[in-house]
Amino acid sequence: MFVAIDEVKRRALFRTVSASISDAQWGFYTETFERLGKLRTGPPLALVCLSETGSALPNARWRKQFADTARDLRPDTVFVLVSASSMARGIVTAVNWIRPFGFHHTVTATWEEAVAYLARFDRSPTLPSEMEALRAALAHVPA
Repeated sequence: MFVAIDEVKRRALFRTVSASISDAQWGFYTETFERLGKLRTGPPLALVCLSETGSALPNARWRKQFADTARDLRPDTVFVLVSASSMARGIVTAVNWIRPFGFHHTVTATWEEAVAYLARFDRSPTLPSEMEALRAALAHVPA
């Protein structure tokens, strides 16, 4: 799991590229999510998790850990999971339907859909280029 963060704009992009994610990697993900979410001032937090084809699905313990962390986020937080896997998108949709988060969230199949969803909540004209800069920072990471 890899991450690119813009601390000032409060935007983060996580990229999972492995069929096997360790507990330490998942811990890093949720700890980073929690650290960014604790900031109560400044712009809304925008988080995107780009899950490459073949990436591991979070197990039940990890989903609970994510839900516990997400419970304390500001209501203007925006989270998007991007996955080509209809199974991954379905699991996240079902979990969120049963126990919805207190912030804006969605699942998409493409990067473009994710950026368009973020733009619904952050109308900054620089949002698309800033998200692309985060994505470019992770482009050298092998898939």
